[in-house]
Amino acid sequence: MDSSFGSFGVMGIFTAASSIVFAFIGFDLIATASEDARNPRKTVPQGMLLGVGAVTILYVAMAVVLVGLRPYALLGGAAPVSEAMDAVGVGWAADVVNLGALLALMTVIMVVLIAQSRVLFNMGRDGLLPKSLGRVSRVYSSPARAASAAGVAAVVLTLYPKVVDLEELLVIGALFCFAFCAVGVLRLRRTEPNLERGFRVPMVPLVPLLSLGATLWLMLNLKTSTWWMFIVWMVFGLAVYGLYGRWHSRLANEESWDFEIGDTDPGRGGLQAIRPIDTPDTSELRAVRTPPKSNRGKHMRN
Repeated sequence: MDSSFGSFGVMGIFTAASSIVFAFIGFDLIATASEDARNPRKTVPQGMLLGVGAVTILYVAMAVVLVGLRPYALLGGAAPVSEAMDAVGVGWAADVVNLGALLALMTVIMVVLIAQSRVLFNMGRDGLLPKSLGRVSRVYSSPARAASAAGVAAVVLTLYPKVVDLEELLVIGALFCFAFCAVGVLRLRRTEPNLERGFRVPMVPLVPLLSLGATLWLMLNLKTSTWWMFIVWMVFGLAVYGLYGRWHSRLANEESWDFEIGDTDPGRGGLQAIRPIDTPDTSELRAVRTPPKSNRGKHMRN
């Protein structure tokens, strides 16, 4: 077997890295919950970097243990961890690992759904999707409509017979977002040097260029079929933006945007952005809390 190229060796590392990105996708989802953090400028970057660092150390340590349990050439099965433990006669440990993997996947699904609801909520609030998705339920104090839409979409995807094959599609989508962010950092540093930033990327342009190059390289190591599916979904997304988002966005309708609606469900109270009565012509907005109805939340109190 070639030690430099193929299933193992240098090219094997890069090929595996493209798939292992799936295990690191959840960390970027922390940024979608920035509005829920008390001090997002400090805690969100710290949480992401510390989380990635700790999990990377654990992954490397686990890989070292697996190579010690079984020759690396025999670790290419569907469940390499449990198979390696079965091979050395500790089947009970394999059952524990499988149970832990099942619970971990459940938590990942929950985190992804929460993050997706926040993405839909912000897109609805900006007009890129229907405004109804950009409302906060006073009863649950969360974007319930966006969460319901994300949940329904997840259920529909589970009906796809080859849903496992969509893993690489998720990976290439995440890698594309990472590459887009790297390009955005380079672009904004040049066009908006005085823009207020919650987190400032160090060593620009070196870090963004390295990130962009590494991300593009990982994308190139994915399957051709994954690229075709990615192109199809990109065309669909651009069509939604071109036919709806571009014309209904808040940016395109800034002068006629209805600020009175706010971002709460109608008739449910909660926070609502309105213009001051004494200065109706100003662009300054303030948040007020309208009193809730007496029958709201009664089922939760009971």
